[in-house]
Amino acid sequence: MYAGSGLFIQAPHEGDVVKVSSLSDPGYAGQYAGARRVAPGPMVLAPAAPFAAPAGGSTLGGLPAAAAAAPGGPPTLGGLPAAQGPMAGSGSTLGGLASLPAPSAIATAIDPALLPYPGDGAPPEAVARWMGAAATARGLPPELPVMTSLAETGLRNLPYGDRDSLGFFQQRPSQGWGTPEQVMDPYHALGIFLDRAAATDVGGRFSSLGPAGLGDWCQAVQISGFPDHFEEQLARAQALLAQPIG
Repeated sequence: MYAGSGLFIQAPHEGDVVKVSSLSDPGYAGQYAGARRVAPGPMVLAPAAPFAAPAGGSTLGGLPAAAAAAPGGPPTLGGLPAAQGPMAGSGSTLGGLASLPAPSAIATAIDPALLPYPGDGAPPEAVARWMGAAATARGLPPELPVMTSLAETGLRNLPYGDRDSLGFFQQRPSQGWGTPEQVMDPYHALGIFLDRAAATDVGGRFSSLGPAGLGDWCQAVQISGFPDHFEEQLARAQALLAQPIG
């Protein structure tokens, strides 16, 4: 084990005491092949004499290269177990460390003073008109968010859904839509939906098709396992948007 400053820890013979030796000793310098440092701090590489690999395997840093799998265990890298996929209940991993929670997402703000949310208990036509007005203000079809939310939740701000899906549009925090608190916030949920709707309409890909392209436009934003269920909501969305609010 390399200890830095030209010193290394060794036990020359089975049953011998552990010793601290120096590479300044010509005998050790001639035999030293390499070692792993485990103490905190930057790695210090000491000069090493050429090392011939023993028969049966190549070497890495003077140590035998890891086999494809440790006996009775997972594959190894440098003698240490390699990461074996997600840690239980912690998301994906990198080098065996759990990934960080999904970061907050920034959505184009919807001004509550100009477009106040009618409330979770409001009638569907009021929610539809609110969504449609926000879409129109962004230069997007008013039916777009209404169709999507009708298909996903029936225009309800649901605190549950498939896997981690939440809110009006069943947005998933794990997929970059924001934190659970954000996607349950109607202003954020609608704002980020409209942001992504605008971003997918490259070169008028969907908007140039008029109403015929709205279902595919919804699907381009949502990437749903049921791509046809958005178009089925067009007529109902138009009816809700046309309905006066009493």
